[in-house]
Amino acid sequence: TVFTPRLFDSFHMSEKCARIEDSPVWLRKTPREYSPSTLRRKTMPKLHLHHIGNDSSLGASSPNVLLRKDKEFVHKQCKQSLSDDLSPAKGLPLFPQILSCITHLNEELAFTLPGIFRECGNYATITNAFEQLKNTSSSTEHTKILASLTSIETADILKMLMSSLELSLIDGTTLESIKKLPDLVAVTPQAEDISEELLKKLYVSSVMTSLPHRLYDIVRTLFGFLLKVVHHKEQTKMDVGNMATIFAPLLLPPPDIPDIKNFMDISKQQISLLEHLLGYFLEEPAILLPQFSSGHHEVMEATKSGEWYGHFVIRGDSFEVFHRTESICCGVLGTKIFVLSNAVVDPLFKPVAKNFLSRISRTPRNITRRFSLK
Repeated sequence: TVFTPRLFDSFHMSEKCARIEDSPVWLRKTPREYSPSTLRRKTMPKLHLHHIGNDSSLGASSPNVLLRKDKEFVHKQCKQSLSDDLSPAKGLPLFPQILSCITHLNEELAFTLPGIFRECGNYATITNAFEQLKNTSSSTEHTKILASLTSIETADILKMLMSSLELSLIDGTTLESIKKLPDLVAVTPQAEDISEELLKKLYVSSVMTSLPHRLYDIVRTLFGFLLKVVHHKEQTKMDVGNMATIFAPLLLPPPDIPDIKNFMDISKQQISLLEHLLGYFLEEPAILLPQFSSGHHEVMEATKSGEWYGHFVIRGDSFEVFHRTESICCGVLGTKIFVLSNAVVDPLFKPVAKNFLSRISRTPRNITRRFSLK
């Protein structure tokens, strides 16, 4: 929320506000110092909202201003905190609770249980246990709470915990990389003979293990249990398709589309994508281990235009490196997988700088007609 000069004039530093000498220094300046031309040259300091929480001069819209969660909730001068109703959601992400649920299900051999993730437990019992779990991060307390539940109820709580996370376990950047998987095609010739199927597995491994450490630990542990359930599909009746249908909305970011038809289409695509991933994990469980691929996942940028085996690269195109050894570099350009020698890659590409602009999604541009031989 930015305080414009007009809103600043209506503020008037009322009696409910702190004294002028106790207020932040920037509040003592005149509105003229925050003209549009001035604001373009410098960043507006943050306004601490504690002192204006009850000021009626702000009008009926003030609660919307006060509920912003990205503000500081303790004033640096007076050291007073906001009331509980204005504070953000308390507690850390529910990662310890999720891990405790998975550990408990493994100990109870729930991956062989008929009806796991399909049947529902007692709603009142599940809701009560869920509230207790949210209020503690102690694994000992988690064990006591989960001991009174059936495995079916614990599985329900696991899904509730995942749906309660503010952000999905697999973030949008990782999802965009995974989306390329069905369309990836290996380009020949190669600097080293590697099958297309193995290249795709190396790509999946590099993308998944590039998740932040805490997320990676959760995702690897969760997938490990889901794969056990699928391995016992004769008892559990949970094959790859059923598992993807249940967990795609819990693991992947929801489609940000208002149109219900497009929303459903993208949801189906995400289910198909997770089914594809689970198939790779079933075939090669080591994909989820960091040692499966060499090097680290990084995006590089073309510093000049060039050509590889009849494929054009334009300056600014991104090259997604997912496997690198002392002699070769495997990377994705668009939907094509290249296996090149480091001597070819290093002069043409450089790592993308870690700044704001580098977070903008970059996709290789289509080859225009000026490169056509016709």
